[in-house]
Amino acid sequence: MNRYLRTATSQQLLIAAHVSQQSNPLTHVDVNRFRTGQGPCRANLHKWSLAQSPSCDCGQQQTMNHIVDTCPLTKFEGGLDLLHEADVDAVVWLESAATAALAK
Repeated sequence: MNRYLRTATSQQLLIAAHVSQQSNPLTHVDVNRFRTGQGPCRANLHKWSLAQSPSCDCGQQQTMNHIVDTCPLTKFEGGLDLLHEADVDAVVWLESAATAALAK
């Protein structure tokens, strides 16, 4: 049993079951944003004059790569390579930590 199944709530399991039964286009869009580095992270928003600072809450520059690979607040265990698999852990991460980081 993986670490997700041991700690998942019933709502998370329902989301994961739904995603595994259907192709979730939003998940694919999000994964592609991280893959290309062209998502709405603070560094990009700052470059586009839509944010005052490129800094993440952890103090480093918030790039798409930073969010998934190096940020101590949002890092996805397994990094971008594992995120491409879009398994249950990846989907839950995209819907929680990644979404929260990009929404600020």
